[in-house]
Amino acid sequence: MKTAAIIAEYNPFHNGHALQIKRIKEEHGFDYCVILMSGDFVQRGAPALLGKYERAEMALHGGADLVIELPVSFVLSGAGEYAQAGVSLANSLGAVDCLAYSCENPLFFASDRESRLFPLLNTLSDEPEDFKEALMDRLKKGNSYPKAREEAILSLNAFHAIREDVLQILRNPNNLLALSYETAIRLFAPALQTLPLQREGSAHSAEALGKAYPSAQAIRNALEEGKDPAELSSFVPEKTLSILKDAAEDHRFLFTDDLTELLKYKLLFEGRYEIYQNVTADLSAKLKNINGKFNNISELLLTLKSKDLTHTRLARALFSILLELKASDRETVPSHARILGFRKDASPLLSAIKQLSSVPLISKDADAAALLRTELRASDVCRIIREKKSGHPIKNDLEQPLVII
Repeated sequence: MKTAAIIAEYNPFHNGHALQIKRIKEEHGFDYCVILMSGDFVQRGAPALLGKYERAEMALHGGADLVIELPVSFVLSGAGEYAQAGVSLANSLGAVDCLAYSCENPLFFASDRESRLFPLLNTLSDEPEDFKEALMDRLKKGNSYPKAREEAILSLNAFHAIREDVLQILRNPNNLLALSYETAIRLFAPALQTLPLQREGSAHSAEALGKAYPSAQAIRNALEEGKDPAELSSFVPEKTLSILKDAAEDHRFLFTDDLTELLKYKLLFEGRYEIYQNVTADLSAKLKNINGKFNNISELLLTLKSKDLTHTRLARALFSILLELKASDRETVPSHARILGFRKDASPLLSAIKQLSSVPLISKDADAAALLRTELRASDVCRIIREKKSGHPIKNDLEQPLVII
C-alpha cells in the first residue's frame, strides 16, 4: 500500500486539484491520497470561502481518500510553520510514504535531498545578522518588504552563484512553499519521500479566470463579484459546481470583510493584542491608536500595511486576535489528527493509520471537545456570519457528521 499526503486548502477544489490527485495515483502508482486541509481559515489570512466539510466533500469526490484538518493555529502562521505542521502531521499518521506538492519548477526539488537551495529558507527563517543588516538598509531606501528581502538575499555571498535559481524561488509562491516542505522534511521527517509535480494552469495568485486551470483566487474573485457559479462549469468538477451553486443560492460564501463587526468588537474590548500569535509590539501600538475606527477589514489592512508588515502577515495577525490564538498556547507540532471525511473504500488506509498513528485520531468531535477547543471556536465564528447571511441556522461542528462517500 502506497500513500501520498497533500497539504492543501481547496478554497475551492477545482480541476487543477483533481488533476494533481489523478497524476499521483495513475502516473506515480499511489493507492491513496490523504489530504491535510486548512479548516475554517486559510494560510493567506482569510476565512475560507466555504466550510471545511463542504470542501472535504469536494475533495473526496475529486479523488481524495481521507481528509484531515490542519489546526487553525498552524494555518494562520508563516510558510515555514505551516509547512512544518503539515509535514509533522503527515509523518505522525504512520501510514504516509510521501508528501506530494505542485510548484512552478519541480526540477529544483526532484530527487536532490541535499539541494543547494536548502540554505535559502534557513536565511529567511533564522535571519542571520548579515541578512538583517542588508534588509534594513534596503527598507530604509524605500523598497517594499518583498523587494528588500530579495535584494538582501542576493547581496549575500552564499547566493551569488545561484542568483537565477533564487529569483525563481522567491518570485513564485509555490516554489517558496516547496522549499519550506523540503526543509521541514529534512528537519522533522527525513524518512518521508517527496513528489514534486509541475503546477498546471494559471499562477497561484492570478486573479482572472484563464482558459484552463484558473487559480482558486480567480474563482473566489468571480464569486465575490457575483458571477453565476454555472459560468465556472469548465473550471471545476461536477460536485464542486453543485456545492458552489447551493452556497450561492443560500448566500453562504464567506469573505474577509464579512468578519468586520466581530473583529471590531474584539479589538475594542481587548487591551493586550501582543499576547496573540503574529502580533508584534509595533502592530499592537498601531491597533490601539486606531481604536476600532475603520469601516471594514480591507480598509484596516491598508491602513496598517507598511514596508515590514505585508498584507498577509497583517491579516493572519488580525484573525489570530479574533480567534484568541495566544502565542504561548501554540504547540510545536499538531497533537491530534481530526478526520473530516473519507471514502468507504479507503478502509485499509484508515485501519493502518489507527494502528500506526502516534497522535490521537479523532472521528467524533463530541468525544474530544476540549482538545478541539480552538477549532470549534474558529468554526463558530464563521458559522455565526454564515447564519446571518443565509437567514437560517447552520449545524455546528458537534452536530456535523463526517463526510463519507
